[in-house]
Amino acid sequence: MRTSAALAVVLAAGVSASAVAQMVTPAPPPKPEEEYTPPPQREPVRPVARPAAPAEPAFDPPTVEFEPIFTTGDDGMIVHPEGAVEYAAIRNNPLIDDDVRFLIDELLIERDAKAEAVVIGSPREAIELGLGIVETMDFGDRTTVENIARVAQELQMGGGAIADLANQGVLTDQARAMSVHIWQTYNQAATAELTARFEGSEEPNALLNAQSRYLMGASMQEIDLAFDRVARRALERLDNPEAAEALSLEGVEFRRAAAAILDRLSDERLEEVFK
Repeated sequence: MRTSAALAVVLAAGVSASAVAQMVTPAPPPKPEEEYTPPPQREPVRPVARPAAPAEPAFDPPTVEFEPIFTTGDDGMIVHPEGAVEYAAIRNNPLIDDDVRFLIDELLIERDAKAEAVVIGSPREAIELGLGIVETMDFGDRTTVENIARVAQELQMGGGAIADLANQGVLTDQARAMSVHIWQTYNQAATAELTARFEGSEEPNALLNAQSRYLMGASMQEIDLAFDRVARRALERLDNPEAAEALSLEGVEFRRAAAAILDRLSDERLEEVFK
């Protein structure tokens, strides 16, 4: 009410002042009309046509020769590269100059340290990953998909190694595109192998599950490898026969055995050894 009344008073005062001004101040006499003379028309300035610069051909990665990061065994099965696949794709990239490779190696070491920090920061989720939760993914069971999504969210590192190096300006646009092409060539071969193996399966969602598990595992590969490094240090600190036996294993066998041992530790003991 107070606001409306105050607004009405102000408006009324404004009208009264205007009316008073019109009554007190006589209106000025009208000015004589002047004949309007239009300005002279000018010819419009037309831009001079210039020949367009020839467009550079788009970079086409498949036209560049490179060494694949995988081979095929006598049984026709893919022999996968050691270590992180994206790292291998970067290191096999023929468009990266030798004087940049030492810097790339240093930055990849930093990424390894970052991945280990992620593992140490979420030890229980890292152990779930080490126990093989990705292999439980079944699109016929929504709970399995939700559990994997939860673990992946806790252990995510943002963009992959190729995107990371490109964002830091270490990879040129062409070197980035070439690294992605080398990586995708491997992924296409791996998924094609899965298609050949599971396409005729009578099990519902067999092919979908196999390809999804592969792709999820590929996206979590840096974390898997970081878990292996952290877990080895942890088992060395445990210093018991079970830990020693696990330390004699390699690859996925070590990962599963180490995760099973660490999973039984209390949160306090796990924090002590998981560094």
